[in-house]
Amino acid sequence: MHLTLITLGYYLPATNPAAIDGATVELELRPSGQQVYLELDGVGAHDPASPRGQHATRALGRVLQDADLIVWLPPGSPLVGRVRGRLYADGADVGKYMVEQHHARPVGPHDHPEAARAA
Repeated sequence: MHLTLITLGYYLPATNPAAIDGATVELELRPSGQQVYLELDGVGAHDPASPRGQHATRALGRVLQDADLIVWLPPGSPLVGRVRGRLYADGADVGKYMVEQHHARPVGPHDHPEAARAA
């Protein structure tokens, strides 16, 4: 028997990213053009005023530069204001990359179904 995981939620293309800190990105959701502040799910930022936090913000900006971006939001997420979800740049999980590179720290359980399955 073959089982297929169906991921619930929204996958939306995004443009015009701006790193706010090592775990938050301001971007524009497509096709609506809605501006949101995306907090990376399961990722905590270092103090943005600290040298480590400033370095992390610059690192996140480099990851986002010229990348094709897709945002995953959990079911029922508002598509305005401050939201929590996953961000993929050229297919790679940005939050996971930031943690692996020690630019951010893991916090709490991920809400993403793929993360729950892997745990």
